[in-house]
Amino acid sequence: MNLTSGTKATFDGVFSSSDGYQSYKYIIHRYSPSGSAEWLKFRWRSSNADLTNNYKWRVDGFRRKGDQTMEHQNYGNNSDSYIPSSYWSQRTDGYGHAEFNLGNPTVSKNGHGIFGQTFIYETNNGILRHMAVGVRESTASYDGFSLEISNTSYSFGNLDISVYGINKEKT
Repeated sequence: MNLTSGTKATFDGVFSSSDGYQSYKYIIHRYSPSGSAEWLKFRWRSSNADLTNNYKWRVDGFRRKGDQTMEHQNYGNNSDSYIPSSYWSQRTDGYGHAEFNLGNPTVSKNGHGIFGQTFIYETNNGILRHMAVGVRESTASYDGFSLEISNTSYSFGNLDISVYGINKEKT
């Protein structure tokens, strides 16, 4: 999927207990917002609707600034409406890439999690790397997910994303 407008990308019906996949992964090949100070919010979906409660998450970030100094910050929340893929803002002159593992969301259980990392490059602002983990505390299964820009006053300048199913290795 490649979006160049809008504030939200939805993936409905991408997970199925009958498709044979053990887990899933999404890769953002390219991301840039139309305005500064934006990151992406991840939400599980069920029956074509976002689930907007019971998320717990943590993001650790490292930045090598243009002046070669380093910065480290971490963020977390124990009761939120989403899981961030990163938590530092991305400017319009930046370029982002991310890879996230989703486990098997078709199994009904408590604590479906995602984990992954985001890389962002910004001209004269440095290189950022975020590692994010999060869970939704609710016994449920999911058939999709969404990614939404944190400030919906802006839109996607570009979001190029693929979703992959991963089979169990045969022995």
